[in-house]
Amino acid sequence: MGDKVPKTPKSRSKAQAAYLSTAPPLLDAVSTLVRSFAAPRTVVPPLPSSWSSATELLPSEDQHYVLREVSLVRLLGDHLNLGAVVSMCSHLSWENASTSKQIIDALCKGLHRDDNERVPPYTEQLKAFSQIRDSLEVDRSQIIHSTVMKVLTDNLKYPMFSTSTLSFFIWSATQSTLSRQLLLSTMSSWKVPLLCHESSSVRYAAECLVLDLVPEYRGYSIQNKHFPQSITSVLPDPVPNVLIQW
Repeated sequence: MGDKVPKTPKSRSKAQAAYLSTAPPLLDAVSTLVRSFAAPRTVVPPLPSSWSSATELLPSEDQHYVLREVSLVRLLGDHLNLGAVVSMCSHLSWENASTSKQIIDALCKGLHRDDNERVPPYTEQLKAFSQIRDSLEVDRSQIIHSTVMKVLTDNLKYPMFSTSTLSFFIWSATQSTLSRQLLLSTMSSWKVPLLCHESSSVRYAAECLVLDLVPEYRGYSIQNKHFPQSITSVLPDPVPNVLIQW
């Protein structure tokens, strides 16, 4: 059934293969260079890097080149040096609402277009990005939640993709009260298509998310399931064969 429908992997040319082998050290250098400059902020707190004494602004043409859509989608989608890319993007996004949205949009555009096996690097970057602690943390979390959820619901025909993306929301629910509140406030829009999905893996991941959010949730049944450790902590002991049937 649905489990057999994959997103199609993309092949790479020899030139792209050469780029993949040489880009990681170059990304380290670019990240270090960018973080050696101050970036525009809405306020002036300490910077989220070791370059907290930087006062000279990053030249506008360089910032434009790094943040233009084609550059961002390529940079965030190649997954060649996540540490360098995350550090640079976090530096540029710190206390900057427009840059934060640009980077989130680029991540989600890549997530939407890419294949199943390449979902985890995108969600790892989203995880790091959602943990930037500045005055924009709430706004950034709301944008990440709504944008990633739209990507998920637009790609429900791909079960492997949907399951991997759901794992990001399961992780988010364990990280902060804000994430839990966002998931709970929008549950009415996503619970039915996910809990009633034709793929058992998607249904199971959705059940785990719902149980993590609301252990006493009344509205669906779960029979003879083996719950992962992160979920058993919120279930009755022993776990009954049937938890609240419709």
